[in-house]
Amino acid sequence: MKADMNTKERLVVRRKEILDAARRVFEAHGYAATTMEAVAEGAGIAKGSIYNYFKNKHDLFRTVFIEGLPTNFADMTAEWTGQGSSPVEKIQRLLDLWYSRLQEHKRAGKLILEFWAAAAHDEQAELGELFGSVYSHVRGLIASVIDEGIAGGDFPPHVQSGVAASLILAVFDGMMLQALLDARITVDESFVAGLKRAVMAGLGKGC
Repeated sequence: MKADMNTKERLVVRRKEILDAARRVFEAHGYAATTMEAVAEGAGIAKGSIYNYFKNKHDLFRTVFIEGLPTNFADMTAEWTGQGSSPVEKIQRLLDLWYSRLQEHKRAGKLILEFWAAAAHDEQAELGELFGSVYSHVRGLIASVIDEGIAGGDFPPHVQSGVAASLILAVFDGMMLQALLDARITVDESFVAGLKRAVMAGLGKGC
């Protein structure tokens, strides 16, 4: 039984090594130019071993997006939607969390851009549907917090939570894109403080 557990543990470790190598190769070379040979070399294994874990490059890339991106959506959710905080505090904490992970987001952003490009050319639309489901989930979480604020009087009733949540996500994507393209923008604590004021003003909450 112990031997079986050790085998399972080795399989889990090897799978993670493949995903880590794939993430590095996809980030460095892009989806189209990445080969399974390059991923195998990065993981220090034979190319054929990858197929014990993933069907093909498409499956590997899909799994990298789901499991391997540095930003773990479940962890982020736990960090900013905790109980005992007001909706205003939750939205502000989300902005703080985004800023605290900006460097990580910038690194992951290259992969997300690759994912966008791959999704746009995916004839079966599988990647696009996956990407859409992730955005829908996060947008729904933000909207639910805004709805909570509307119900409690923190935000005025005319605020459209779905629209506001989409705009907040657009701000995150836009800042990340500008950072990736080196758009000569300095995102520091002062910038984030101003961003908070702008978001709160958009939600009808003065700061």
